[in-house]
Amino acid sequence: MSTSISGVRRPGVVTFIGVIIAIQGFLGLVAGVVVIAFRNSDTIREATNQTSAALTGAGIAELVVAALYLLVGFGVLGGNRGARFLVVLVQGIGMALATWLLLTHHTGGYTTRSLITLLIGAFVIWALYGHRESDEWFSQPAS
Repeated sequence: MSTSISGVRRPGVVTFIGVIIAIQGFLGLVAGVVVIAFRNSDTIREATNQTSAALTGAGIAELVVAALYLLVGFGVLGGNRGARFLVVLVQGIGMALATWLLLTHHTGGYTTRSLITLLIGAFVIWALYGHRESDEWFSQPAS
């Protein structure tokens, strides 16, 4: 765990969430670069049924999203309140969509995916807003 200048220790669950988000960002960067690098491959174009230009656009979009993941992940690790809120906002949207899927498509994989999404979302919201240590971490003055 990290200790800031004010002596507040970052909770392990906050570290876990920040690291997972940063890993998602890193993997997104890799994916974006790979899509752009292989956009002219006949095999890839046939498998995706996309043009080289569409694959380039998808690769660029993936790089932008990956950069946002990295910023938010490192923001959570650094105690940034805006990053904390953004993570919970996105989780809330995902949980709302999962609930909708659960109610409208309550068969097979949709049910499993929705329940897992709801459990992960509840954990993330609890970890970032549900206990004193997280509040202390995100309440410290910016360094």
